[in-house]
Amino acid sequence: MEGRKSRPPKDTFRSFSCVIRSSGTLYQIQIGGIRYEQAMQCLLVGLVLLAATTQCVSRSVSVYDAKGLFADRLTQEDRARLLKCPCSSASLCLPVDFAGKKTRKEIFAFSVATDDRWKQYDWEQLTTVAWNEDKELLCHAHSKGVKIVVKHNFDDVNQLCNVSARQEWIKTTYNIIVENYADGVNIDTEKPMHGETSKCLASLVHELRHELEQHALTQNAQITFDVPWAPRGVDGRYYPWSELAAASDFLFVMSYDMRSQIYDACVAGANSPLALVKQGLQEFLFANDIAPSSWCSVSHGMGTATHAYRSNRAPQQLTTRRGARSDRYPSSVPPAVTRLVDKLTTVTSDDW
Repeated sequence: MEGRKSRPPKDTFRSFSCVIRSSGTLYQIQIGGIRYEQAMQCLLVGLVLLAATTQCVSRSVSVYDAKGLFADRLTQEDRARLLKCPCSSASLCLPVDFAGKKTRKEIFAFSVATDDRWKQYDWEQLTTVAWNEDKELLCHAHSKGVKIVVKHNFDDVNQLCNVSARQEWIKTTYNIIVENYADGVNIDTEKPMHGETSKCLASLVHELRHELEQHALTQNAQITFDVPWAPRGVDGRYYPWSELAAASDFLFVMSYDMRSQIYDACVAGANSPLALVKQGLQEFLFANDIAPSSWCSVSHGMGTATHAYRSNRAPQQLTTRRGARSDRYPSSVPPAVTRLVDKLTTVTSDDW
């Protein structure tokens, strides 16, 4: 009947090719010079084999595709590691964001406790948690879209200008990131240095950035670098501030524990003196031309203290609890500090 497609006779010979692509692998079934029913049987066998293969890799393929990550960029080692993901879904062991870096305010937390106090964090506000390699925390953080970054320092500063030593450190950093299913690294190398050694420190971070961009799981890795409250040789740190800011995602300005840099009488004082906090940030902004967007903080612009100290050297009337010790206890960020850092996130030279 005209316009109706009928089934070919059994003795009709067919020649056709079927091409199927799955998970970056090309499957091609070519059938020629055989009867129609034999061809159908052959094709059915091929499809069964393909289905079995797809089932074996379905856990990983769907994850890669959902995140826009090209499967052909993953090494066999990457795939094997993801299949060992400790979370309920392999997608939770992938970096939070493959779409590229976004401009936003960071709420960055250092989590150093070894217990489960992280469960009490405000996960709706946090954007990054550093230093804690607890896998339960990892799974929870990634489920909330919060990044996890590991800590890795280059402490032997005498080797900073040794290219081989830098490359070995970079290789180790990459391994620590991917083995912990992390989103990046926080570098807390608080060593005194100056001159050529400081230039090599900037080279280290630039080289780390370049290397991480070559790998699928770290192509958008977050790199942060901890710096003192002011860029003027605090504790002997004469770093190339602008170069470090350019190589990292942002600098974490540690505007806290500032009573550690004292050379007069050792008495109790403000942990983050507001006037000095402001002065230090002005120096980063104007003396080194580092925009506020290159800073990070627990309160939108810099690192401020959310802890305080009880000191035995404080006047008696300031010791409000018995058995005062020199340990930390939680306190809120003072409103004045919050107002200051909010202003600094949009500051211009005309504002001062």
